[in-house]
Amino acid sequence: MATIYSDQITGYGETVAYKAPCRVATTANIALSGLLTVDGVVLVADDRVLVKNQTAPSENGIWIANSGAWTRARDFDSKRDIARGTRTNVTDGTVNGGREYRILGNNPIIVGTDPITISETLSSDSGSNAAAAQAAADLALAVLADPNFVAVAGIADEIATVAGLAPDIPGIPANVTAAQLAETNAQKWATNPEDVEVTPGLFSAFHWYRKSLAIWTNLTNTVAGWIHGAGTKTVLVDADEFGLADSEWSWALSKVSWASIKAGIASATMTLTNKTLTNPTISGGAWTGGTDLAIADGGTGASTAATAFGNLKQAASATATGVVELATDAEVATGTDTARVPSVATLKSHQGMAKAWVNFNGIGTVAIRDSYNVTSITDNGVGDYTVNLGITMANANYCASGASGTDGSGNNRNLAIASLATTSLNVWATGTTTQKLDADPICVHIFGD
Repeated sequence: MATIYSDQITGYGETVAYKAPCRVATTANIALSGLLTVDGVVLVADDRVLVKNQTAPSENGIWIANSGAWTRARDFDSKRDIARGTRTNVTDGTVNGGREYRILGNNPIIVGTDPITISETLSSDSGSNAAAAQAAADLALAVLADPNFVAVAGIADEIATVAGLAPDIPGIPANVTAAQLAETNAQKWATNPEDVEVTPGLFSAFHWYRKSLAIWTNLTNTVAGWIHGAGTKTVLVDADEFGLADSEWSWALSKVSWASIKAGIASATMTLTNKTLTNPTISGGAWTGGTDLAIADGGTGASTAATAFGNLKQAASATATGVVELATDAEVATGTDTARVPSVATLKSHQGMAKAWVNFNGIGTVAIRDSYNVTSITDNGVGDYTVNLGITMANANYCASGASGTDGSGNNRNLAIASLATTSLNVWATGTTTQKLDADPICVHIFGD
């Protein structure tokens, strides 16, 4: 058995006249799937949504929101569920919250096939229509209070009789007076819904308000469409004009030229004091067309960055301060440039600087104490070690040297360079003969390129 909550969601058991309330109503065409934001409200699963603005009107109706595809509410999914005049209320939403809507069209209405038109139902307490309804009621009460109304009521009685509105007509209670009919008709002329005739061919003030609003909305959208679809101009000229709401003319439509806009920008943001510029331009980093700009704090008056740097930098010397030029790796390697200074990163390129060095323990488990550009030591056996470099030398013609300590018992050991490769070198620690013996410490250093 379905719960009351489920029945309220699906609309099961609702009448044709009134449907269970919808949480929101659409304001534009939407995709009928996913938990969308409709009229400022983020939907959750099982929300009832009054869909009334679809491009295909046959899609209009009451739908149940879902994270996937939506389904029509059970009380709005067949021609037995609705008829002209079927109504529902909307509880939430920035535009449609608190409003009542009804179905227009001719019966029968086949859901999913026939176009479904849904219009707001007006009453004295419904949203934007409250003022119009109240005005009609106030007018009717004022007429009833007027002493001359007796004569008017008598004329109204005559008109009612001629028009067939006698009290004995079925549907009109016997105690309905001409004054009451006049009040009812006044409300109809003021607030009858859009497209609902008061008398054949004649409509209420609210009907024409809605029509004029639709025309204005269409005009606004059309103008926006014209602008969006127009060609793009990339270079503005002084004679080009722009529209604006003029605050000095009570926000009436006015225009301003591109020349005026430029002048305003220049006046607001480009004020210079005691400076004269004559048609200057900056192209490719060079200032042309005007006088040279002096560089602050003892500048040189140069007009290009290269010239300014050349004028500002100092010749290399032991006491030079300020701007200097750095040497490249190649210049540091040759060691002959006297106008530039090496950076810390390029010092390693100088032929007089060690490219790599290591201090390691060669007895027992081999371990590096400290090193530069040496990644590891391979223990090849007693007194036989491979020093693995963290750089690649240009060739195997570099210079390697080193020294070894003792065997741990005070017996000195010698160090021999067995072979050289671009990424490693093999060294031996020996005793008084050529016999290889472990030693500690062993130090190796490498020079060259």
